Amino acid sequence: VLAYEIVTTFSHEDAGKVDVEKWQEDNVKWLKDTFNLTPENGNCVLSVMYHGDEYGNVHCHSLVVPVNEEGRICASRFTDGAAALRRLQDSYAKAMQEHGLKRGIERSSAKHQDIKKFYTKLNQTMDIPRPERGESANSFRERILSLIQEERAASLREMLNKETKMRQELDEQNERAKKAAMNIVSSQRAEFKEEEVKLRRKNQELSDQVGKLEKKYMEMDKLCGEMNTKYLKLEEKSKKTLQDLHKVERLKEIVEENTYRNQVMSYMKDEMPEFAEKMDQDYEAAKQMYESRDVTLDR
Repeated sequence: VLAYEIVTTFSHEDAGKVDVEKWQEDNVKWLKDTFNLTPENGNCVLSVMYHGDEYGNVHCHSLVVPVNEEGRICASRFTDGAAALRRLQDSYAKAMQEHGLKRGIERSSAKHQDIKKFYTKLNQTMDIPRPERGESANSFRERILSLIQEERAASLREMLNKETKMRQELDEQNERAKKAAMNIVSSQRAEFKEEEVKLRRKNQELSDQVGKLEKKYMEMDKLCGEMNTKYLKLEEKSKKTLQDLHKVERLKEIVEENTYRNQVMSYMKDEMPEFAEKMDQDYEAAKQMYESRDVTLDR
């Protein structure tokens, strides 16, 4: 793409209220502001030609070279996709607001018709008169042109305007339906978002509770471990104490036996001294025999 042909225009209903000369100046200014990205690239607007010879069809034809900031011809910088084209249309509409002009319906289904196609449809919808007797060819031609320009053009224009208006109404209805659908979707999205926030908050609360329970479990597990260690120590101590009790009981028995024996010997010494002396001798002899044996005493 070496150059664009850009058509700028406005609806014929606005023709009477627009200062055309100022409108032309603003068109040139918008073209330069939009396509002259850097001073180094020079003026990329090659020409602007104003067409105002047909009432209600005022427009400008402009030739523009699409040069990007790096100084290279690059059409995609300006018209890469429908979104980029809509931005250009938005920019032009904003520049024309001071003339009382409004942007056309965005994503409109209406299509532009050039002058040749317009007259083709005009000829298809009218019955062209025949030359009158004695009428010259030039006179007939002027009469036909006058008839086309003054009588039938208005009729076809009205028909096309009705078609355009119907398309605009349809586009507006579609736009309203789309906005209504978007509002519903936005509302549902907001509800889902609110519900998601609630669920996230509930999940966080449950997660916090689980964390507290896990911490409590760890503390209880640690306490159980400590108590088990204490229990094992107490059990060992109890066994030792029980062993000591057995020893104490054995010592008690020994002491009691010795006490009883001493009481018997004391009694025998008083009542039967000779017999008691004989028992002492026998005990000493038995004691010596026992101690002389090579045995391990049970302690």
